Amino acid sequence: MYAYLQQHPQIFMSPQKETYFFAFDDKKSLKYNGWGMPPPIFHKIVDIIEHYWKLFADVSDEVAIGETTLVYFYDQGAPQKIHAINPHMKLIAILRNPVDRAYSHYQDLIRQQRKPIRK
Repeated sequence: MYAYLQQHPQIFMSPQKETYFFAFDDKKSLKYNGWGMPPPIFHKIVDIIEHYWKLFADVSDEVAIGETTLVYFYDQGAPQKIHAINPHMKLIAILRNPVDRAYSHYQDLIRQQRKPIRK
């Protein structure tokens, strides 16, 4: 979805695909309880508002401005944080077949060497 939206001439998408800005209060409070090494998001969370706004510094006359971060749907505080920044913000969600999504997630964990493979 990010790649398609980014190609549209009237849409500006953040150069960083997932910012996680509205999902976590700060990096220090984020805990990882998953398989293997922590996922790459731990290194690219934008947690300072000035850094978040800099991602949109190149906006010119686009009619839509956005970013994509999946975990906003999992974080209970994200909707309030989004509303506080822009109460008129619109969200786009694409829902996948849960079985296909789970298998894709599992394959991604293996590819990232975060899920041990049993032999």
